Amino acid sequence: NRVPASREKGLHRATWDLRFPSAEPVNLRTRRPDEEASYEDPRISGPLALPGKYTVTLIKEIDGKPSDLTSPVAFNVVPLEMAAFAAKDKAATLAFNQKVSRLQRAVEGTLRAAGEIQTRLDHLRKAITQTPGASPDLLAEVRSLDQRLHALQTQLRGDPSLAKREEPMPPSIAQRVQSIVGTQWRVTSAPTQTHRDAYRYAGEAFEKTLADFRTLADRDLPAFESKLEAAGAPWTPGRIPQWKMERE
Repeated sequence: NRVPASREKGLHRATWDLRFPSAEPVNLRTRRPDEEASYEDPRISGPLALPGKYTVTLIKEIDGKPSDLTSPVAFNVVPLEMAAFAAKDKAATLAFNQKVSRLQRAVEGTLRAAGEIQTRLDHLRKAITQTPGASPDLLAEVRSLDQRLHALQTQLRGDPSLAKREEPMPPSIAQRVQSIVGTQWRVTSAPTQTHRDAYRYAGEAFEKTLADFRTLADRDLPAFESKLEAAGAPWTPGRIPQWKMERE
């Protein structure tokens, strides 16, 4: 892991939480100090590292160029062996947790990407109404893309409308993943069969959802944006205008 440290003058302490990096999407918002050090929220960091020998290196960064300040210093992570149901095969437990972490990274990243696609579609819908050269039929096309995106988002995160009304609904892909992260990241015990089933159900559903999302994001949306570009529509997010110098 990479542990941030203060750049101010004086003596400072930086603490590794004995975890792998978080699989959550990058967030430019600076966390509060209590958030950085919190062990209560499993989303802040990744799975717990195994007991064993590790090394730490202090690195400085000047003008974007990192360089080592020290040689690697070895230290040992020693388990307290106080858990009532500690995993017998710690390596197998870590392997499962890392597998879940990779799925978490992909699911959460797809959710963020879906939000960006939604922004693009909203702007495209507005651009159609402001472009005299755009065919009115494009409104039906953008609506179709929007409905497809909404269906994919529902598979990923569930139906917010039903959730607000507390209607019963099956767990979404993200909910299944977070059910594992929210419990397994906090303990040193082996994953239960429920955890393994949740991973399998979420992974199998996500395979198809991700393929459908790629078709929408990588093929159909750019093709639709090309139609608006050809019609001379104003700029919309995700689209680089086409232009050539008009010489006399």
